[in-house]
This record gives sequence, C-alpha cells and structure tokens, in this order.
Amino acid sequence: MERLVPIGQCAASIRLLANALRLYAEQGLLPPAWVDPDSGCRYYRLYQVGRVRLIRLLRAADMPLAKIGPFFQEPTVGRLNGYTPAGPRRGAGRPSWHDDPGEARGVRVRDGGHRCPALARPPPPTGTPRAGRVGGLW
Repeated sequence: MERLVPIGQCAASIRLLANALRLYAEQGLLPPAWVDPDSGCRYYRLYQVGRVRLIRLLRAADMPLAKIGPFFQEPTVGRLNGYTPAGPRRGAGRPSWHDDPGEARGVRVRDGGHRCPALARPPPPTGTPRAGRVGGLW
C-alpha cells in the first residue's frame, strides 16, 4: 500500500504553507491523492513533492500559476522563454534584490550584504553585561 501524507506534514516537509498546496489544488496544478470524505483532509503521495519543487522553481522565475498548468501539459523549452531562473526580475515595479537587498524590504543591511533581519540589527553596545560570560562583559 502506498503511503499517504496529510497536507500539513507534506507542507512542512517542503517548507511551504498548507494554503499554498490548497491553492495549487484549486488551480489544478497539484490535486491531492486522496481526500477524506468525512473530514475533508487532503493527503498527498511522497512522489508529488517533486512536482511542488518544480512549481516553486517556476514561480521563482516569475511564471504565473495560470501558465504553469499548460507548461505541465506540454513541457517545452519554448514555454520557458522570458522567465529567468535567478529569482525576481528587475523592472515592472519589482525591487532588485542584488543591487539593494535590504532597503527593498525596509531592513537595514550590515556590511556583507546579508538579507537576514537578525543580522540587520545593530550590535549591542560594548560593555553590556551578558549572562554566562566570565566578567559579565562581551
């Protein structure tokens, strides 16, 4: 018997929200393998994770969901023209993450160009006591 995974567990395993899987099902891109008639819970097969990863790659290349369905029906290189796999494209009101990684999201960026909000916080002032350190100083 094939193992079925509940929608929440499937979404967590691929770091995606369950709402995204529901949206993909509504669009006909990723129908669940089985839906429990009593609870309505959706279940997916493990091999469907590969299709989710492909959807995520196409979305990262700015392909709209409406064009991903026809791409799955006829996956040709010609349908990929105009989409860049490097992430968000420049222009059309979209920020350029490579030129200004932090300012586009309102995050201050420290040297090194990191986009992590935790790294964007200023360091604590020197001489601040810190628990667990000998002398209580940094």
